[in-house]
Formats: sequence, structure tokens, C-alpha cells
Amino acid sequence: MDKDHLMDILQEMFRRVGLEYSPDEIAEFTKDPRWYMKKQWPSKEEEEAFIKWLTSHLYKSAEVRKGIMRAPLRNKKHCEKAAREFWFMYSWCSAP
Repeated sequence: MDKDHLMDILQEMFRRVGLEYSPDEIAEFTKDPRWYMKKQWPSKEEEEAFIKWLTSHLYKSAEVRKGIMRAPLRNKKHCEKAAREFWFMYSWCSAP
């Protein structure tokens, strides 16, 4: 996974839970293997909004798709699947 594109996505994810961190601060924060357990999505709607944002971000940029996706096809369904996989693997705890 391309680190620059990953950092852009993580910055957006952090911003959505109220953390305005620099790339260096995010790198430090994510050194803890359970970093994603330290915050929680504020709502299910915000989780879905992040997935929608990431789907659009992947769809619009071939460079990001190549850096993040295994099969970087410009296809909405594939981009959404990749966004949901990212959310499942790397995002905050789900909202109650």
C-alpha cells in the first residue's frame, strides 16, 4: 500500500473524529498495534460518509487506486468494495 495515499486517507479518517493530526503525528499514533481502538466513529452515518468519501476518492484517482487497491479498476463497485475493506481493516471502532 502506497504510504502517501494511505496517509491522505488516514488524515481524512482522523479529521472525521475530531483529530487534526499531521502525517508525523499520525505515524506516531499508529505505532500502537491497537491504535484504532482509541477512538470511535461518532455515528453510523459518519462511518458511511467516510466509506462514501473513500469510494469517490478511489474512483476519481487512478494514482490512488493503484496505491491502495489490489485490482485498481475504475469501477464504482470495485472502489466501494476496496473502501469497505479499508474501513473494516483500518478504521475506528464502530459507533454504537
